[in-house]
Amino acid sequence: MKKEVSKILNKLASELPYVYSPEIDYVLMTGYELNLSALGELITYPKENIYEVPVPKYVAVEHKQQMKDAYKKGGFDGVKKYMAQVLHKIKNDEWIIIQNRILT
Repeated sequence: MKKEVSKILNKLASELPYVYSPEIDYVLMTGYELNLSALGELITYPKENIYEVPVPKYVAVEHKQQMKDAYKKGGFDGVKKYMAQVLHKIKNDEWIIIQNRILT
């Protein structure tokens, strides 16, 4: 990819809002731990068993990399399609926007 194109894509990516995509992660927990949690209030789990518990998480969307991939597939038309998808997902509340991002 040419430097000129890369600079344009970086500039476009920096103008898009920080968005996070919801995903599900799975954590292993013992029945003992589940009984101590809010889930244990509904059902009593055998203490020695191990369970996969779904946990929601939000993953930051890397616009810069996504735009580079879109450019490689379809040129600037691919980039336009990606940007349209971003706006569509934001409008339909599929992605979460963080207004003030604090890095620690």
